[in-house]
Amino acid sequence: MFGGVERGSGKTFLAPVPDRTADTLAAIIREWVEPSTTAISDCWGAYRDLDSLGYTHRTVNHSLYFADLDTGDHTNTIESTWHRFKVFLGSYNRAEDYRYHLADYMFAARFKVQGIPPFPPPSPSSSSISSRAPIGPVYN
Repeated sequence: MFGGVERGSGKTFLAPVPDRTADTLAAIIREWVEPSTTAISDCWGAYRDLDSLGYTHRTVNHSLYFADLDTGDHTNTIESTWHRFKVFLGSYNRAEDYRYHLADYMFAARFKVQGIPPFPPPSPSSSSISSRAPIGPVYN
């Protein structure tokens, strides 16, 4: 998996990848990230040539710190996104079902970013439930 989060808007992309080589990741980045964007990453070697692809590339050396003290750059946003996705995915059948769960997670995340509830309440005219319905358990 590979992904990114746009600072400010929270727009996110997560994409399955066959490997983490520079060519594979560059293709995904070109597909999802606009040219001239500032990309902040860790120091993984596959990101080395992002500047030559038209991006401003800044790095955070995790062997020294998790946030650059001079610039404030960090990768905490995408790291927390990975954590939330793994929790959402659960610990069973990750390899088998992950594409379905990825689509489900991204669907919910898109609505959250846009401030739209994924399942809005029904309109009053379409509801068959009376506004005077009793509160409490229903026994049949």
